[in-house]
Amino acid sequence: LWPVGVTAVRGECAGTAAALPRFANRSAELAGAAAFGRAAWGAHRWNDKAWHHRRRLAAASFAILSGAAAAITAAKVPSRGRSSFLVCEAAPQDLASQAGGGCGNAEVEKAAASVVDLVVRDYRRSQAAVASMPLVVFVHGLDSWSGTWHGAATALAARGIPSLAVDLRGHGQSPMGDPADFGPAQLAADVRAALLREGGLLQGGPGRCIVLVGHSMGGKVVMRYAADYPEDLAALVIEDMDCTCREYDAGYMNPGPAELERKRGFDRAFATWEECHRSLTSFGYDAKRVDGMRTEAVPRVFPSGSGGAVWSSVNPYAQWLARRTVLSQDDAYASLQRIAATRACGRADLAVHVLVAGDAGTVCSWDALPGGIRDMESVLPGLAVATFPKSAHSIHNSDGEAFVRSIAEVVRLSS
Repeated sequence: LWPVGVTAVRGECAGTAAALPRFANRSAELAGAAAFGRAAWGAHRWNDKAWHHRRRLAAASFAILSGAAAAITAAKVPSRGRSSFLVCEAAPQDLASQAGGGCGNAEVEKAAASVVDLVVRDYRRSQAAVASMPLVVFVHGLDSWSGTWHGAATALAARGIPSLAVDLRGHGQSPMGDPADFGPAQLAADVRAALLREGGLLQGGPGRCIVLVGHSMGGKVVMRYAADYPEDLAALVIEDMDCTCREYDAGYMNPGPAELERKRGFDRAFATWEECHRSLTSFGYDAKRVDGMRTEAVPRVFPSGSGGAVWSSVNPYAQWLARRTVLSQDDAYASLQRIAATRACGRADLAVHVLVAGDAGTVCSWDALPGGIRDMESVLPGLAVATFPKSAHSIHNSDGEAFVRSIAEVVRLSS
């Protein structure tokens, strides 16, 4: 159906040339409706039994309309309004980077100028391995750190697959940076800067060298990475995260000045474990959960220095910033639309996979609109969804063997 869209909008079908400027002006509405798979937003509701019809309609409509948008781009038809989905005034190579919610080059450039040096765990056994196959890069979720990937990364290394795991800003041992910068674009830019620093992995040739994996909140971060830097990636793996906006208690999201200052003043370095425990529980962390942070296989709270001092990889201020700027926002949904536009415009052809945990453990919604898993399939035709019925939310820890097999297969297909 792609050629149909291109042919129709180029005016090779009778009567369509005159409609070209009008289509350019309404590209956001039309392409958005196609991607969402519902042409009339409030007038019609699709019930569960009609999902397969909805998905077919979405895939067909998106193919036609995204092809049409590319044709408009090639024809250099100016858009009279800022598009929230596809900006048709751009050149083809810029179309995807400008698509979706104002996520354009200016924001990317600003983020690139504000990066912090992330702490990276290196599971590459040799530089030769990096050159011979894609490198897996792991991005953790909320209240987590690079250590969560140790088991999976070690198992992949035993298979000869190299990987890196990063601590996002404010998490693990990475610095916070300016809190005002915290958000999806900045987190993605930080990761890219770390990859550039670690041996120039993204320099000296085209991408196709990275399989980027993000768990939970990290899934939203890697979607933004793929939207901003699609040429870097061979594949994208989103572990147990959808594109819905999370909701939190209003009091938590809008704390008073004193509580906000207390969060901002949190120091991850503690003189004793007991002090660390008291501090984390005072911010609402469950006491048993905090105890587990010290005893898990790769502890998030670990000895640091001498005399009983400990370091907390968990940071209540980073948690609050992440919930406020990443998890409760629709950036991931806009990013998924931009990835779809990127693929439609031929800028990149990265494979996208979503791994969904079992019903008892998953945080994903299948049917939520917008942003549930089935809606994501409609936005991005060809999205590969795999389920792990016995897994908890952290698939890589609760069903590690199956997770490693899945990542190894993605690497094989991307080689």
